[in-house]
Amino acid sequence: METISAGIKGANKIMVVDDHPDRLKLAEDLGAIPIDFSKAPAVDQVLELTAGVGADSGCECVGYQCCDKHGHEQNNITMNELVQAVKFTGSIGVVGVYVARDPKAEDPLAKKGTWNLTLAISG
Repeated sequence: METISAGIKGANKIMVVDDHPDRLKLAEDLGAIPIDFSKAPAVDQVLELTAGVGADSGCECVGYQCCDKHGHEQNNITMNELVQAVKFTGSIGVVGVYVARDPKAEDPLAKKGTWNLTLAISG
C-alpha cells in the first residue's frame, strides 16, 4: 500500500525493503526497486542507489514484530536502519505495529514495551 501511495504522491524512485520474494516481486510489479535485506544490508543497498546520500523519505511499515535476516525478533532494527538509510534532512513515517509490552520477548526492553533508537547519521 505504501508503494502505491508513494507513487500517487509523485515519488520518482521507490524502494521496498523486505526478505520475502513474493512481496518483493509485488513491489517490483508496482514499479518499486526491490531490496532484499537477506542478501545484503538494506542500508548499504539504499545508500548505493542514492549515491551515498540516503533516501529523501522513508516509511516503516512492519507489522508485529520486526526480525533480523535470520528471523530473530529484534524490535528496533527497522527503525534504526531506516534512520541510517534516510538522508539527514529527510523525513520518516511510522505506521508499523508496536506493542506496549511483550512479556514473552527475549529482549528485556521489549518486555517493557521500549526499544533503543539510534539517531546516528550515516556518512
